Amino acid sequence: MRQSRLRGNFYKCCEDPACRHFGSFYPARFPGHALEEESLGGYEIVDY
Repeated sequence: MRQSRLRGNFYKCCEDPACRHFGSFYPARFPGHALEEESLGGYEIVDY
């Protein structure tokens, strides 16, 4: 078994003016800062 860690985030974005909203798995600053290091978290990748 091999393990690795990946840094990233999952985002949900809707720019429809009627229901504009943003969300993410790890806390992120919207708009404009969602891809900065402080908005990323760790994911463990396992190869069995």
